Amino acid sequence: MSEVRVAGGLDKGFARLAAMRRLFAGRNPRELPDYGRRAAAAWVARNAAPVPAGIRVEQINATFRGHRILPPGESRGRLLYIHGGGLVYYDSSTFLPFLADLALVSRMEILALDYPKAPEHSANDILASVTSSAEVALRELGWAGSHGAMMIAGDSVGALLAMILAHGPLRGRFDAMHLIYPVADAGRTYPEQFASGHFLDKDTMNWFGGFIEPLFVPLGGSPCKLAPASLRNLPPCTIHLAECDILHDEGRALVSCCESADILQSVLLHKGLPHDFCLYFGAVPAARRAVDVIARHLGRHDPG
Repeated sequence: MSEVRVAGGLDKGFARLAAMRRLFAGRNPRELPDYGRRAAAAWVARNAAPVPAGIRVEQINATFRGHRILPPGESRGRLLYIHGGGLVYYDSSTFLPFLADLALVSRMEILALDYPKAPEHSANDILASVTSSAEVALRELGWAGSHGAMMIAGDSVGALLAMILAHGPLRGRFDAMHLIYPVADAGRTYPEQFASGHFLDKDTMNWFGGFIEPLFVPLGGSPCKLAPASLRNLPPCTIHLAECDILHDEGRALVSCCESADILQSVLLHKGLPHDFCLYFGAVPAARRAVDVIARHLGRHDPG
């Protein structure tokens, strides 16, 4: 693998979107009763693509909560998806346009889980909920003995939760893992060039970090600093890096560690894109292209 370097600037479409976001920003979301959750979800929704025709979406609110997304025709495999949002924001419905597009292109059946949010709930409570929901969902949907590829994926802190599940309670259940701009380090040192104006700023990430930090304990430390022997508990992984992302450096470090552990299938650098680009592919052509790349890589996996 050749070294990944940050060379270019923020994509022009995202630069315009960031300017609009600043223009319409109101009070500090931490001062609002819901920490700005409704406003954040509404902002994403106004820039999202529609769910493509032919995709079936089922909302589940029984023994676990989430959305099941089914492609047209027979699926090639199954994907368990854990969404990001710093443990504070979003739910699986926010990610439906992105996940529906993944399902359409990859022909994967996708299950996106919901979980309780910080700061009302601790990281340990959130992890316990995700673990229980995943175990129940795999059993009730009949995925445990299914044919075709079984994958797990997540973005941002959802990628960290996916690593914890695949490393511990659900070890050995997945053929592959996709990590999209992952949270991978408890150190909280961030590149200054992306500290603000790139959709996830340093101040917000430090706030999230206080909630996220206990999640590193089950792994035995930051994923980007684990020994190869520990990382080999994870399935083969593909890591997607956003070039203009405050988490870019820790993502690069995770790439190196996974390569040393011989579990790295591929690494894709999405140039000019910021954190959370997957949520905005309805508004920015560069994000549309990147989501298509992610979907095609999902569809390439052959469980053998």
